[in-house]
Amino acid sequence: ISLAKKQEMLLKINDLIENYGGEIVASTHVGYRETSYETTIYNSKGLNVKKSGNMALIMAGAVSKRGDETRDGMEIKLIKNFSDIDPEEIANNACKEALDLLGGTPCLSGDYKMVIKGSVMRSLLQAFSSMFSAESLIHKSTKLEGKLNEKVFGSNITIIDDPLCPFAPTQEAFDDEGVASFSKNIVENGVFKTFLHNLKTASMFNQKTTANGYKASVSTGVGVSPSRMYLKAGDKSLDELFALCGDGIYLTDVAGLHAGINPVSGDFSLQSNGFVIKNGKVTEPINLIVTSGNFIEMLNNVLELGNDLEFKFGNIAAPSVLVSKLSISGK
Repeated sequence: ISLAKKQEMLLKINDLIENYGGEIVASTHVGYRETSYETTIYNSKGLNVKKSGNMALIMAGAVSKRGDETRDGMEIKLIKNFSDIDPEEIANNACKEALDLLGGTPCLSGDYKMVIKGSVMRSLLQAFSSMFSAESLIHKSTKLEGKLNEKVFGSNITIIDDPLCPFAPTQEAFDDEGVASFSKNIVENGVFKTFLHNLKTASMFNQKTTANGYKASVSTGVGVSPSRMYLKAGDKSLDELFALCGDGIYLTDVAGLHAGINPVSGDFSLQSNGFVIKNGKVTEPINLIVTSGNFIEMLNNVLELGNDLEFKFGNIAAPSVLVSKLSISGK
């Protein structure tokens, strides 16, 4: 794809945002980034393997203004093919998010039924993914110690790590220790099935590696991390989740994931934004609230899972979910 064609695409998105009209007042930025990689591992024991891949990231930001209030909207999308880029969709999503946030106020404090947006659920799964690592087991910093093959989560919860996932932006043929990749269920129908291992942790616990040995950089040691981890989707559309919720909260954004979570206990307390759900419909925006709960308890209180699973950003994904109860601190 020529540089001129990429520039043309970015300028079109920028113009669509700038000319959106109404309370959209500016485009903050429009960006496009490509990543290509090739990895070769060989050693004196006969290992000689090679893998490669590429993907692109596109992002667009918009600003809305009403009186003295301004809000930012952002759309970020990972793509495998340049032809998958839809400038109108990207611009509209960024503008809609910026507009929807205008006029938000805190809601009353209390326990609420809640629809959690897929991007928020992804962030929570990523923040607590260390509890599935055998390294956390070594340091006794996971609540899942001693829970193998026990039912820990709700029966509708299945968490998969599939390095060869066909709908992920890229696939991994092997990990950074040269071990061939394979799909594994970390949690299956609520039952905790396996920790993630590299060769070292697998040897310590007399287990087989799960091919999750990865390095942060060439110069660092091999750690344990998920490859393409996702919460298995359900069959409900977002509108169906709202209808099933009835009255509650639609949680669309959280902040403070580094300071507001305890990866050992599973507790979290996060500054949040979202919308009120009334009679199954999304209504007025809310902000300046704090959402609190426990990750393991939350995954025991999932009533329904959405069908909107997408690897939109990074190597972890989750659909939107409907949970029976989370606590809100508001006004």
